[in-house]
Amino acid sequence: MTACFSEYSRKVLDKAKSRQPTIPEQMKQAEQQLAKEKPPKEHIKEVSHDR
Repeated sequence: MTACFSEYSRKVLDKAKSRQPTIPEQMKQAEQQLAKEKPPKEHIKEVSHDR
């Protein structure tokens, strides 16, 4: 009974691990999400009047 449970647990854990995206995939997804959320920066040149 214990051997069967151990084997079943190992298989379940292996399946769970294989579903998780790799770290580079997670980073790429996070980068894409940030790109969607952040509007592009506007470059405004300030004029200084130091006379």
